[in-house]
Parts: sequence; C-alpha cells; structure tokens
Amino acid sequence: TISIETLTIRPLAFADMARLEFMYNTFTPLGAALGLPPVDPERRREWLWTLREGMNFVADHDEVIVGHLA
Repeated sequence: TISIETLTIRPLAFADMARLEFMYNTFTPLGAALGLPPVDPERRREWLWTLREGMNFVADHDEVIVGHLA
C-alpha cells in the first residue's frame, strides 16, 4: 500500500525515462489499455521516447515511478 503522503505527482522529466521504462517493462498485462504499453520491447522504447513531448506526468513514490499520467 502506498500512502498519499509519500506519493508525488510531477511532470515527466528526461531523467525519469529509465525508471519509466523499468515500470512499463514490469507492467502487466502489456498492451491491455488501448494497446499500451506496446508489447514489443523495441516499440515500447520508441513509444516511451515520444512521451517527452506533450503533457505527461509521473507518480513517484520514494524515487520509484509507480504511475504515468498523460
């Protein structure tokens, strides 16, 4: 259980990309929400890099990304 007091919602930063990729690499079931995140690892990596543009946010808990909002 994650306490709301220890959860931070903030804009996605370039420095978050590796942790966001880790989150999505361990996400199940892959592709369940409108085909996202992509099932293929290379396509997933390409999709993640497109997130640098636009409004994207992450949920951070103790330096671990536990959610992504777009």
